[in-house]
Amino acid sequence: MPKKLYIFGYIILFSLIVLFFLSYLKDKTIYIEAGPKGGFFDTSANLIKARLKDYNIESEVINREDTINIVEDVNDDNKNIHIGFVAQDLKGKQFKNVKALGSLILEPLFIFYRNDLELNSLADFKGLKLGVGPENSGTRLLAETILNLYGVNNENTTFIDKTHSIHFDMMENGTLDIGFFLLPANNQFIFKLGTNPNLEIFSLNASKALSRKFDYLYPEVVQAGGFDLKNNIPEEDIQVISLPVDLVAKKNLDPSVVVAVSLILKEEFKAPNIISDASTFPSMEYIKNLEVNKRAKEIIEMPFGSLPFLYKYLPFGFASFVDKFGVNLSYILSIIIIFRYMGFPTPFKYYQTFIDHFYYEKILKINEKSLKNKLSNEDIQFLKKVENHFISQAENDSALKIVKEIKKRL
Repeated sequence: MPKKLYIFGYIILFSLIVLFFLSYLKDKTIYIEAGPKGGFFDTSANLIKARLKDYNIESEVINREDTINIVEDVNDDNKNIHIGFVAQDLKGKQFKNVKALGSLILEPLFIFYRNDLELNSLADFKGLKLGVGPENSGTRLLAETILNLYGVNNENTTFIDKTHSIHFDMMENGTLDIGFFLLPANNQFIFKLGTNPNLEIFSLNASKALSRKFDYLYPEVVQAGGFDLKNNIPEEDIQVISLPVDLVAKKNLDPSVVVAVSLILKEEFKAPNIISDASTFPSMEYIKNLEVNKRAKEIIEMPFGSLPFLYKYLPFGFASFVDKFGVNLSYILSIIIIFRYMGFPTPFKYYQTFIDHFYYEKILKINEKSLKNKLSNEDIQFLKKVENHFISQAENDSALKIVKEIKKRL
């Protein structure tokens, strides 16, 4: 095989090794994109951020109100967003660079209204003042989806597009007729509104029918007394529709970060709430229209307290290094084996050839010098070094002959 091809092959291999280690030195900060401050996405993101410090992983939370676009940012390779949240229908959409790490919770759509209003159907909401959330938010999208079925829209009804915190204040002071809140059942906004004597929770009796029409929705029940057992609030079961909140990540997210996040999810999101039993979440059962991260699935489905093999027997930092680079190192080793099979000289052989050439060129210059001038002690010492080198290599007779000629002239 031509020498140039050998050199070209090893240049490629060396480049791969350099890129491999440069990837380790780049910014390791994990960026988590969440929704408005105070919402479930935000509080969960900050919880994950705080817990990642236990694994010496730095992270930052970035907030945005149009939450339905978070998954787009995670999918975009040009954006430095590693992890995000999804609570919406993704049917018919493609996110090639995204994998799901698991569902965190079922998030009900709570509909609160002033108790002086008589509302029997969503159609009765027409003409009232509704807090439906900002444009492109999950709350707004879901509210409009079900309201449209009943002929209620922003042309015949007043839609207020503020955040949950503003709608909460408006519901508390009576300046909003109806408020839509897509929040977990254990959220403080929900508890306070649910126990407010001036408000009622609208029971969506068509929740099962809606879940059959939209397969990303799940019918759930807020049991009587769910907010306050002593005072039996609510007084009767409330039907709601819910959708899962999924945590998603870039497809190429560092495997050690996937491990850390998955372990955090298992510890922090296993508690029960008024619509879900203990240890229902995190879960992979609700993931739809997204590719599942196999490492996350493995950890989530392990018995609580279990660890993947590497992380069970090695310190997390060392295990994460092996985990991250083990696959890449195996690729490099495979390339080296293929090179050897194809007859490529070993890298050491190239090094040896380079040294031989360097020494040979050096003694040629010393030989020219010996023909005209007396050699210095430094030249003589180098000459001995070259002689020992070529005697041990026993591969360059011409070099040894030149050394002997020079020694005759000393």
